[in-house]
Amino acid sequence: MTTDERVTTSKGATVEAGNAYSVLRTLKGHDAPEYAVTREELGALNARAVAELEASDAMRAFGETLARIGAPAVAPAPAPADAAAERPGRGRRGAEAEVPTDQPAA
Repeated sequence: MTTDERVTTSKGATVEAGNAYSVLRTLKGHDAPEYAVTREELGALNARAVAELEASDAMRAFGETLARIGAPAVAPAPAPADAAAERPGRGRRGAEAEVPTDQPAA
């Protein structure tokens, strides 16, 4: 188990480790000294959390408040079809032809 104070995601976001641990404890529904989460499981946990938030009394009250003040309600964003759609693929570096020069690399 690591004791880093911050966690950096694969997309470069930095999260306080305590916050990440608390969120995982809530989403997984149990306390553990450390959590292992696959990309697919994290996607499912995230979808469940979004569904719970959208169905919550707080979100309903927020929508009613927006309607009362005349602001247009925002429709929930559609969930991605799969986890692969969330992250764009990388092109092959070998496909780019590099022209050799006499200049040193910078």
